Amino acid sequence: MITVGYLHTGDAFNVIPCQAIIRGTIRTFDLDVRLAIIRRFEEVVQGVGEAFGCTVEIDLQPLTPAVANDPQITAKVLRVAAELFPGSTIDTNLRTMVSEDMAFLMQEVPGCYLLVGSANPSKGLNAPHHHPRFDFDEGALPRAAALMAAAIFGQSL
Repeated sequence: MITVGYLHTGDAFNVIPCQAIIRGTIRTFDLDVRLAIIRRFEEVVQGVGEAFGCTVEIDLQPLTPAVANDPQITAKVLRVAAELFPGSTIDTNLRTMVSEDMAFLMQEVPGCYLLVGSANPSKGLNAPHHHPRFDFDEGALPRAAALMAAAIFGQSL
């Protein structure tokens, strides 16, 4: 996934800018796919620049690798969550392209990155991550802390 989150082309509405600065992220689940996307991204950007007679400078800086949960630890966390919160919805099909420092830790120590539902529409706390109105219901914190503690010990508390 390529996301453009920043675009700056000038400071006046009536002046044609001489340069554009575009910043964003490239996120994938797989390193080979990432390399293919980066290669194609560079080809397309250079091609568009050439087509319009522009000079293009690309500065790609790797931030974090993909977050990949360890299957055994994930199974343990799911079992503990089901014991700790019977009747709760546990969505194991969600794939999200988080960009987290946790990915570096999980390259060295197997782990499980999980999301704890903290939206509360009745309080107006349901904007998605990275949205200007994002906030979460702090009432979810005790459940999240309990799940983390129980997962560490491998059983519900």
